[in-house]
Amino acid sequence: MKRKAGKKLGDKKLILEGYRECFYSNPSIRYLLDLYLTAVECGCFEEIRDMVEQRIMELRSKNKIPATNFYDSEQNRSFATEGVLFNALLLAGKHENVFEMCKSLGPLGWSSSDNPKPVFTVCMMIILTKDGKHSKVLYKQWDKAIANTGLGANEEYVKKYRKLIDNIKGSIQLTLEQEEFYLKWCKDEIGRRVDAIVGNQHRGSYHKEAEMAFADFKEKWGKKHPIIIRSWENNWLELT
Repeated sequence: MKRKAGKKLGDKKLILEGYRECFYSNPSIRYLLDLYLTAVECGCFEEIRDMVEQRIMELRSKNKIPATNFYDSEQNRSFATEGVLFNALLLAGKHENVFEMCKSLGPLGWSSSDNPKPVFTVCMMIILTKDGKHSKVLYKQWDKAIANTGLGANEEYVKKYRKLIDNIKGSIQLTLEQEEFYLKWCKDEIGRRVDAIVGNQHRGSYHKEAEMAFADFKEKWGKKHPIIIRSWENNWLELT
């Protein structure tokens, strides 16, 4: 395979072509992470991003591979899930598109890897923290949300995902009005999820949502009331 040969030879372009072919025939999030990271290293991220999005839309519109002789017959088994779509968009810095996908969904569903709300909500809170100084609670939720995007996601998977988000954070420029809008949206979504839990729905997610709510509160009020927040955080960490 080209990617294996490329790794053996230290040829980034060959590795990139190998991952491109892998994603084309089997559009999984794991191949997406490797493809995007290699594209960043090769300086052709925009080109690969466009190819990925085009491929996903082809598969989702036709529910099968378009007629072509470019790849072998394995492509006939290819399909693209909702999860692959929103992760490709989010990792490409297209948060507005992912937000539109979230708007029609109900309270946060942490158990489904095809639900963009969990990872999008935490991602926006990470982005809104411009200085990069996130609380332990928020970092914990960030890792959990990322891990939930892929079946059997390990530490390496999470690191790759975070690296790609860090790569595009600087390209996401929000006005003060937009920042306030997304912060309020995140707070409201967390609140709706907590309400669902209080109503005995999805009780197993209680600690996740409680931690998110705390992280959101700290994000907004930590600088105004640092002593109170520090005390609350210490008590919370003892309980969890």
